Amino acid sequence: MNETETSTFDWRIWRWRIPAAIALWVCADIGALLLWVWNPPFIGSTYGRYNQIFELYSFTHTLALIGIGGILYSGCRKAKKLLFPIGAFLVLAFFYLTLFEHYARPSYDYGSWCNGMVSQLEHGDPYSTTTKPLYWYPPILAQSMALTQRGLEAVFAKGDIIASSRYNRTIARMGFYVFQCVQFALLIGTFWLTYLLCRDFKLDRRSSAIATSLLLLINVPLFRMFYFDQINLWLVNAILLVLLMRDRSAVVTGFAIALGFHVKLYPAILGLPLLITRRWRAILWAALFALAIGFVQTEALANIEVWTKFLGRISHPFYSGYFRDNSLHSIAKNILRLFGATEYSRHLMVVFQLMAIGWIGSRMVRREMKLRDHCRTTATDAEWIRTFRFMEHTMDTIALSLMMSPLVFEHHYTMAIPIIVWTLVVWGDHAPRTIILASLLILIVPVYDVCPFSYNRIAGLLLLMFSRPVAIKSAHPGWPPKFFQAQPGASC
Repeated sequence: MNETETSTFDWRIWRWRIPAAIALWVCADIGALLLWVWNPPFIGSTYGRYNQIFELYSFTHTLALIGIGGILYSGCRKAKKLLFPIGAFLVLAFFYLTLFEHYARPSYDYGSWCNGMVSQLEHGDPYSTTTKPLYWYPPILAQSMALTQRGLEAVFAKGDIIASSRYNRTIARMGFYVFQCVQFALLIGTFWLTYLLCRDFKLDRRSSAIATSLLLLINVPLFRMFYFDQINLWLVNAILLVLLMRDRSAVVTGFAIALGFHVKLYPAILGLPLLITRRWRAILWAALFALAIGFVQTEALANIEVWTKFLGRISHPFYSGYFRDNSLHSIAKNILRLFGATEYSRHLMVVFQLMAIGWIGSRMVRREMKLRDHCRTTATDAEWIRTFRFMEHTMDTIALSLMMSPLVFEHHYTMAIPIIVWTLVVWGDHAPRTIILASLLILIVPVYDVCPFSYNRIAGLLLLMFSRPVAIKSAHPGWPPKFFQAQPGASC
């Protein structure tokens, strides 16, 4: 496919096609739910009515994808570009439709969200119940699920659309269905944001589409995230939005950090690279949005103590010794297990964490010194240096957040997607074999409990870190590496 990479994105072609594609997808979400409730004689339930709603989801979204493909392809023919990313998106969507149907059973982790939701409905906050699994997260997810539950009850139960004898189980299944619809929408967002990030790093469309597809199709952490109904794609999308919008929109950057923080805290650490690189407006917007969301949670929902209860709960975090837990605590505990001294595991974990903070901190300080000297003595591309500085600090910060967490199961490593993309594109010509090995350790190795081999993901993370030396990478001519067929003048 011959494409003019220097051409700009023509919104006149896509201004109705993209909203139409989104509307078609939402109609497919609603259509499967209505078909399931209606249960006409022309649909069956070979594996039971409980699973039928997700088979209908596959049916309605197959139709939607055919329609979306037609809508977007017509735009491709007119614009003479974007055929590769749209084709990659359709392949990814059809692949995950099958996966979602097989994962259509609430997991143990989903029970935590449900217990928080029930506590919100019955007690006005997600933390009053002692039913396990406990809800350990900020209140926004439980509160949103509670609002969804009330909405489903108002529409379907109180409207006598469903029989009262099936009320509890049916509404609960609908709630899980809505949860999964949001998960799939987040996956689509991850695909397009990752693709746009690759384009932002000046990869051509074909290379960006292939790289994004491989990252999401061969990704054990992503599979496990869906299997356990985890919510890490909220964090991944928040991080990707910050990386993309860092200098384009302080409002969007701030909102992404604030929303990600309210979902699972991790994105708040992105305030550090924003602070170091003096992006004050983004920091201000993040603080304002975080306060606004907190105000709605406490005032509109009439429970100002919800955050104090949350802080009280996370002040006593859960620690494990599972081999598949790639946290520093798990490593410390299983080292001390050899000497029969596991009671000191938290002390050793603190030592490891201080070492991690010192290491990452020293990388940032040395990088700042090198950048200052480089800019003082060398004629350089100021825009590239500004991007390089922020991205390098951000990748270190994401890695540090994974090291500092008390629990790091495989699904947490979905947050490594931007680290892998940046390291491959910018440092791929520096240590290609090491970077590929590190990516494979994170993405394709199955999950098992065999010490020390289960620590493959943190090993991959450390290899990615060592593949990015504290050095100044020139944007010309070595960026991006040639094996990506990148063109420095490419547009987004």
